[in-house]
Amino acid sequence: LYFFFNDTATTEIYTLSLHDALPISFPEAQITLLDGNILGNDLNNFRKKIANRFFDICGVFFETLSFNQGQDLINLGKGFSQLTIAGGPHATILPESLFTVKALDIIIPGEGEYKIEQIIRQTTSGDFSKIPGIYVRNGGSFSYNEGEVKRVDLDTAPFPDRSCLEMSFYTRRMLYFDSIGMKGRGTTLIASRGCPYSCSYCQPFLNRHFGKKLR
Repeated sequence: LYFFFNDTATTEIYTLSLHDALPISFPEAQITLLDGNILGNDLNNFRKKIANRFFDICGVFFETLSFNQGQDLINLGKGFSQLTIAGGPHATILPESLFTVKALDIIIPGEGEYKIEQIIRQTTSGDFSKIPGIYVRNGGSFSYNEGEVKRVDLDTAPFPDRSCLEMSFYTRRMLYFDSIGMKGRGTTLIASRGCPYSCSYCQPFLNRHFGKKLR
């Protein structure tokens, strides 16, 4: 579930890239992806989309600017799912700010591909204590699982499956072309991760999320 402030450019980057992080080892999984820009950033529209359904996992993307809306989505998703998870930039930089969200079960800072895969494998048992690099709720508090976190090998990672996205929404509103007067269709492609620089515009998020080494 993604909630934005009608920022199509942001949606192109984050929704499409985060969808790439969906588990790749479970082709039988049925995935529903809801984008706040498409749904008008209206909580009732989210509610209608998931009404009369129950999910194993509800994951919510957290940006700092839409933190309150993210909490609303976690609370909404808890009523329709077994497990709630928070990820994204805010969950990476300020995970402790999510500790007070009572309906939240797990926080995933940083890259999520391998972590979410392990979480899915443990959903039946409910034991997430051995998955490194995540925060897990234990009663009224969260604990961090220490251990080596595996980095994603971009050379072996498969191409993303975007079949559950309404791609026409993104391709027809490619705002990056506006500066040169084009009304062309397009989408985003993220071909690398990591950055050796320390520009205040992106840091410390990039270093904590992807690491300083360019991949």
